[in-house]
Amino acid sequence: MLPPDESSHVTGLAIDVGPAEHVHWLSEHGGRHDLCQVYAWEPWHFEYRPEWVNGDVCRPPVPG
Repeated sequence: MLPPDESSHVTGLAIDVGPAEHVHWLSEHGGRHDLCQVYAWEPWHFEYRPEWVNGDVCRPPVPG
């Protein structure tokens, strides 16, 4: 875990999304924009991860 001043939120590379229907939509379509769910235990947390995208599909999140 990064210190707060080094988090991907502070660097502009992460967002937390809500409500649940928006999380679901971004889970389905985020790969088109290189936004992927990174951690299985934080379904609302998405990061800009172009290296995780194959076509328009993100790789699975890190398991909890």
